[in-house]
Amino acid sequence: MRIVQALQSLAAFSAAIVITFLQPQRDIIGVAFIGVLGLMVVSVIAAISHVVAAFVVGTKNAILFNGAIILLLAIQIAAQVASLTGADAQTNLPIVFPYLAASWLVFGGLAILGVAHLYRKTSRSHKDNTITAIIFIVPGLVIGLMPVDLVTKVGLLNTAMIFASVHLAICAASKDATTSTLPKGLG
Repeated sequence: MRIVQALQSLAAFSAAIVITFLQPQRDIIGVAFIGVLGLMVVSVIAAISHVVAAFVVGTKNAILFNGAIILLLAIQIAAQVASLTGADAQTNLPIVFPYLAASWLVFGGLAILGVAHLYRKTSRSHKDNTITAIIFIVPGLVIGLMPVDLVTKVGLLNTAMIFASVHLAICAASKDATTSTLPKGLG
């Protein structure tokens, strides 16, 4: 089992659970609040997965690469916390959520696409990362660019988390031909 992909699957699964099971309270706490909570859960556990990745590989390049991703996730988490705790949070959250979700999904997907490019010589890792990137980028673009309602935007985030969770769990459980979790240049 690939531990980093298993943790990333757990991150997406946890976000999907939060979004799905808080839906009955959406009239009380707000749809955007539920979406931001889901983003916070996936961001925190994804950051932990990158700490693990840095230690598993243990090279200077892996530490720098994963450190950069952790820094980006920390910025995203700070924006999420700020959106929840501001004085006008209840009013601004429905406006801010689509930007947070779209940026998380699109930039995360582009980062994964970059990793897929680094893995282009190992077809399985290239394919796995490309699929994960598409799972993030497509709903991220719809959330960011299409004029759909807030419930649909949170639903698209939830759908991306569900599909990513299943895909990453399958990848983590698949036989791994290599022992490295990063391509030669980073590992």
